[in-house]
Amino acid sequence: QGNSENAGGNEYRAILKALNFYEELDLKILLIKADERVVGLSLSSKAPNGVYHTLFEKADTSFAGIYQAVNKFSANEFFEDDALVNRQEDLGIEGLRKAKLSYSPTILLKKITARRK
Repeated sequence: QGNSENAGGNEYRAILKALNFYEELDLKILLIKADERVVGLSLSSKAPNGVYHTLFEKADTSFAGIYQAVNKFSANEFFEDDALVNRQEDLGIEGLRKAKLSYSPTILLKKITARRK
């Protein structure tokens, strides 16, 4: 398998593992359904320091505005009005970075890279 295929498989397995342990992890799970199928998903958790972390977000982009809906519904349902939310890595994807910057982040952390030897 190529790296991108394997990365997608790893991400899928990580999401399934998180869902299997959602109670222990105290995950906040948002699902948006259309025609009886899930078209938007968000998994978030609150760290001991009070910062919320959006761990995974997935959506069917054939639905216009679906990612904005996932963000808005998650914020309204799970996060306090003054909460800090870590939206996670933009993976160097220009459109994703632009979207995340449109939320006017309070803090941008320096990116680091880990490599196997």
